[in-house]
Amino acid sequence: VRECEDKKIKGYEKALNPFSTGMMGSLYIPKIEVNLPIYHDVNEGIIQNGVGHLPGTSLPIGGSSTHCVLSTHSGLPKAKLFTDLHKLDEGDEFILSVLGENLYYRVVMIKIVLPTQTSDLKVVDGKDYVTLTTCTPYGINTHRLLVRGERVSAPAGARVEKVEQKAKDSRMQNVLTLALICGLILLIAISILKDLYRLLRGERKQGMTKKAVHCVPAAASAATPAAAPARKSTSVGSAKTAVHSAPVAASAAALARKSTSVERGKKEEKLQQVPPEKVRRGENRIDRNHIAQVLHRAKERQLLPR
Repeated sequence: VRECEDKKIKGYEKALNPFSTGMMGSLYIPKIEVNLPIYHDVNEGIIQNGVGHLPGTSLPIGGSSTHCVLSTHSGLPKAKLFTDLHKLDEGDEFILSVLGENLYYRVVMIKIVLPTQTSDLKVVDGKDYVTLTTCTPYGINTHRLLVRGERVSAPAGARVEKVEQKAKDSRMQNVLTLALICGLILLIAISILKDLYRLLRGERKQGMTKKAVHCVPAAASAATPAAAPARKSTSVGSAKTAVHSAPVAASAAALARKSTSVERGKKEEKLQQVPPEKVRRGENRIDRNHIAQVLHRAKERQLLPR
């Protein structure tokens, strides 16, 4: 790849780039159902999503004495790319679509070489070759798998495949898959953050509750010295009120006893003035029961001797 970087010619990035998207064309392999866009260069950002054109090799436009090399990853979990390239056999076909023209190639060689063995990528006079290459074996990547195709005529009656559109659809599918994975990761991250927030909030509430419990005894002890003088002053005031009200209560009780004694004396005088005969005949109509009740009440009030 470094050698190819050195062989880049001025204006390479603009070649076969009519829409300024970096897309040179597309590759369609019917047997393994691969539809991939072809981009300039083979840097990591490109071969993660499509097929890269190896700089220094022929452009994918066909023609006599040309040899185009296309490369990408295999074994990626998020994209198929060249994962099934080893399933191709000699005689299988693949198609390049460039500037609206379909170029058909038939597999004529399948080979595994070391990364330093590049002789099979050279131009052969009079031949129109396209070689597809990827790392092998999976996860080890010590060698390179080469699948060489030679240009053939379009099959008689073959319908024109809309390869470029299929490649775009494949790219869109890869983008959607990546977006779905990112969305799932984001949802998981949000769920974890929510759980952490609830946990921290619960610990904070527990801390505030403990702090309030510790503050209550302190507030009570602080209020006790202030409450003691208030209770003391209240008791002193009550005592003073009782001292002042005692003579008044005694005077009122004496007046009540005096008035009761006067009433009792008047009733006794009336009873003495009535002759016994009239009492028996009921002429004075005095109710003896009433008199008995009055006397009983007087005894209860300690106004009459028992």
